[in-house]
Amino acid sequence: MFICCLVNFEKIQWIGSKTTYENLIELLKNEITIRKAFLNVTNEKIVIEYNGEKVDYSVKKANDIPEKMLPTSGEYMDAEDGEFDKEILEFKKRRM
Repeated sequence: MFICCLVNFEKIQWIGSKTTYENLIELLKNEITIRKAFLNVTNEKIVIEYNGEKVDYSVKKANDIPEKMLPTSGEYMDAEDGEFDKEILEFKKRRM
């Protein structure tokens, strides 16, 4: 399972990172920041780039990804109470 972040520069870039159901549950409950959700679980990240014609990808260490590509520091999902209850319940079932 992966979480991804779309970043717009001169080209479209995504960061993919392995995650866990527990990590996603913590994210949806506002217990961890979006950035922490990306940096948790594994140090290897997949950077996918698309320039309108061609798709390239590379595997990078988390500390090699430029700061400006990562989710904004300190930002949470800002979920309302109960907003992601269905998703959280489903993730809890799947992690067993």
